[in-house]
Amino acid sequence: FKQQQQQESDEIEEFAKRVNEDVLPKMFRLLHKSESASSGTATAAAIKPSKTSSSGAMASDKISVKQSLRVPIAISIGQLIKIVSRGRLDSPVVLSHLPKLLTDLLTVLKQKDSDTRDVARGALVRIMGTFGPAYLPFFLREARTILNRGYQRHVLTFTAHAVLLEFLKRQREDELNCP
Repeated sequence: FKQQQQQESDEIEEFAKRVNEDVLPKMFRLLHKSESASSGTATAAAIKPSKTSSSGAMASDKISVKQSLRVPIAISIGQLIKIVSRGRLDSPVVLSHLPKLLTDLLTVLKQKDSDTRDVARGALVRIMGTFGPAYLPFFLREARTILNRGYQRHVLTFTAHAVLLEFLKRQREDELNCP
């Protein structure tokens, strides 16, 4: 029985290693590829006049489509990090990949476009909901470093509030599901 348990543990470790070394870097490249494509579109849309023309609406739609395509990738990365780390904050997977993921999403929150910020905030809220309250200090430390000037402080406050509400919502759901 112990030998079988050790073999399963070794298989889990091998899986975690492969995810850490192969899958997560590929997913980050895909996230950044989408990010660079959407930031190029965002720059082009920012240069155009803000009049309500059909071309301006189309550019803004492209931004939201690109951003919405990034959200599932970011959330999947967060879930994989959580699974592979087995809930340990000091895990090498968490220490190497979670700061990158949070930095990517928090950087999007620096943008002036509120729709873009809403999409990024939604992804952050879902990711932090997956990780739970134990990761809140880690998140706040990263967020305070990135969102530190002018309106960004208000964005930080609003985002932190949204994360806290997600924690409360999940706690209530857990309480209702427990007998």
